[in-house]
Amino acid sequence: MIAVVQAAPSAPAAPPAPGPGPGAGPVPGVVIFGLALLFVAISLVLVYTVIQFWPPPAPAGGTQTSSNPEFNYFGFDLNLPEEARIFVVVVASGAVGGAIHSLRSLMWYVGNRNLVWSWILMYCLLPLIGALFATIFYVVLRGGLLTVQTSSTSLNVYGFAAVGALVGLFSEQAAAKLKDVFSAMFSPAEKGADHVTPAG
Repeated sequence: MIAVVQAAPSAPAAPPAPGPGPGAGPVPGVVIFGLALLFVAISLVLVYTVIQFWPPPAPAGGTQTSSNPEFNYFGFDLNLPEEARIFVVVVASGAVGGAIHSLRSLMWYVGNRNLVWSWILMYCLLPLIGALFATIFYVVLRGGLLTVQTSSTSLNVYGFAAVGALVGLFSEQAAAKLKDVFSAMFSPAEKGADHVTPAG
């Protein structure tokens, strides 16, 4: 009789131990709940901003009755040119992507019971980082792809908003892409004798 020995399923890999320094302690449940509510509220405000600042579609006849139609934003009547409204939409979309990144990462680490204080600053800054990266990408795309004089009404707002949201959601990949682009455009600077390569 041949005994069949089944290997026991391997246990999941243990998370790396936190390094020395501030922020190594676990985050209390009250703070986690407050952070979740905060990022949900920020996301809702940002989505509302994108909706309200979205430029109105051009009339079917091609004639614009008002070049800068008014719109309501939290009870305030605003009147901005379409170029400014598109810029706000792109920046807010980048912040939405950063907020989604924060919520997704927060959910993951809370679900694995591995959330420590050192991650909180990153979560709070991700929407701002997403907005900044979306601004940079918008300026780069407008300056590099649209070389002729083009009115704001002919722009693909959906495309720019999508790029802004994706840049905010994948900020690390966006930073790497910008680094590749500018490394190809400019020759690398000479390294000094005491040069230290940054991490990452």
